[in-house]
Amino acid sequence: MYVFTVALRYLRTRPMAWVSGLIMAVIVVLYLMVISVMEGFKEHNMKVLRSLDSHITVRVGQISWGIMRPEQWAAEVAKIDGVQSSTPTLETAVIALLGRSKTVGEIKGVDLDAELKHGALGEEIEPKDLNEFGTHDHDGLPLNGCILAGRWAEKGRFGLKIGSVVTFVLMDQDGDPRSVAFKVVGLSRGKSEIHQGFAYVDRKFLAKKMGQEGYASGLNTWIEGDPDRADLDEIRLNIRNRMLELFAHDPLVKSQETFEDLPKWRDMLEVQTWREKMGNLYQAISIENNIMRFIMVLFLILLAIIIMLVLSRVVAEKVRDIGALRALGATPAGIRRCFLLQGLVICALGVGAGLLVSYFVIEYLNELERAFSWCVGTVLQRDFSVFPKNSFFIDRIPTRTRPFDVILIAALSLSAGVLGALLPAWRASRMNTVECLRHE
Repeated sequence: MYVFTVALRYLRTRPMAWVSGLIMAVIVVLYLMVISVMEGFKEHNMKVLRSLDSHITVRVGQISWGIMRPEQWAAEVAKIDGVQSSTPTLETAVIALLGRSKTVGEIKGVDLDAELKHGALGEEIEPKDLNEFGTHDHDGLPLNGCILAGRWAEKGRFGLKIGSVVTFVLMDQDGDPRSVAFKVVGLSRGKSEIHQGFAYVDRKFLAKKMGQEGYASGLNTWIEGDPDRADLDEIRLNIRNRMLELFAHDPLVKSQETFEDLPKWRDMLEVQTWREKMGNLYQAISIENNIMRFIMVLFLILLAIIIMLVLSRVVAEKVRDIGALRALGATPAGIRRCFLLQGLVICALGVGAGLLVSYFVIEYLNELERAFSWCVGTVLQRDFSVFPKNSFFIDRIPTRTRPFDVILIAALSLSAGVLGALLPAWRASRMNTVECLRHE
């Protein structure tokens, strides 16, 4: 009992000890706030990366005939365990003619039902009840419908809207340019800049215009459950093996000249998960979070040094008290526990206060951001925003607090307190009783 009493008595007379606790609370708040925001952005960015394409894509390298028997092979892929849906897709670069303006984009021939159900296309589409491209009359001419992504409709750029007519110039199978007009039937507000240059049309119609009827450039495949599931690579391998079986036994594939070079042909078959396609971005996001955790650990090491200096000062000032305790029967282990407990108490109070404050900071982070932006804007007398929402295609600062991070910062903080107190505690326990009592 004397260990706890003496430890608190020494701390009560040391304002610097409470400053250390305050620093600990600030570190906890900063750690959880920064990591929560970065985890929120990570979750948002991962969702964007997953939505840029299907969960698993199948391509056949540079072979001109691409995916043959697309509906049949897509149905076979859909039967594999873990696969939810698989549909053919046809993609090509285009030049869009918009009155006197023109720009480069990418046109995607898709199965609209599958894209609306599984892909990113249906998440922020207008109108909400759109379910087919359809054929539409325009000055007596039938035009197929298309869906345009965000930047096509931006004012100051192209300003297209539902009902507008856009003309795409694309290359057919023989490399000749072909002009095709479409009527805009929908707009999709994508979640990233990468989405903004896409135009979606009916795959079979696009294949007809390109002279590639019965062919596709790839298969878009969506899996069941979490797109980041642990067995995603195993599902990818199963799809690859099934595609090899289909190719190897298909008489139409065998008739192609490319099939003569079997090893090269096998290498051309590309089955990629969304993680592989977006590998650099995927790794960059995870590395950024790990770097921030490392930086916060450095702050905790600095705090451990501060606690060590504070308690070393306490030991230097309480030499006679230590001698008196030893003379009254206190053991070296008891003296060590006394100073270790001081470091633990400093950090425990700092962690408790930090966790409480960080909860409210994270909960009301967007309100605090708006208030801060308003104050700075008032001082600068111009519009100011800490978080420019248009740059991220979201209207709030995303946050995600994981129990793992709460436990980690609490454990590291308490460990920092104990480690900072080790050297002063060891020095105090090694002092000679007689020399302590004679200390002036």
